[in-house]
Amino acid sequence: MSANYPALAWGDLGPPVQGDLAAKGLGAAWFSSIGKDEELRRTVLVLYVKMSGMKIGGRRLWDFVGRQLKTTPGRLEFIVAPQVEAFMHALATSRTFTKPEKAPSTDWDSREFVATLQLHFKHFNGWPDKNHVEVHIDPHGLYSGPGIGRINVVEMIVHACTLQAYKNVGSIQRKLIEKGWGRTVLNK
Repeated sequence: MSANYPALAWGDLGPPVQGDLAAKGLGAAWFSSIGKDEELRRTVLVLYVKMSGMKIGGRRLWDFVGRQLKTTPGRLEFIVAPQVEAFMHALATSRTFTKPEKAPSTDWDSREFVATLQLHFKHFNGWPDKNHVEVHIDPHGLYSGPGIGRINVVEMIVHACTLQAYKNVGSIQRKLIEKGWGRTVLNK
């Protein structure tokens, strides 16, 4: 049986983590405003851990978050800093993400090249600000790597059957901890 981990509160986090979160509008007041909603705390913390632990172009992914717009279970919507074009260019030139193929103001997305715990960035054409981006973690990703043959039928089927699994942030938290991601942020 897998361990269940707590959804840490603001006071459980160290000063560096608090500073990183507060700078994006996710400080003590935000944690207080959501009350006992553990899923929202887990959402922010699993995304923070994954995005802080990855760099593209020498920059942590978390550093592209300008400010938080909206958080729902499994999803964080944010304004990109400094601008979406720089973020899309960083994704497109990295070896770890799919290339966002469209213009910044159109529907576009970019996925991490891993089969599990895949970061997935999206922008929707109907959003009024082209710098508005959503991120979530797909427990079962769509691509395992760049190049022909890196997407296969099994991955497509599993991903299609688990499209809403990004909302199960307790499971994502457990899997991240098991893989060695952010133990001090995700578990006391």
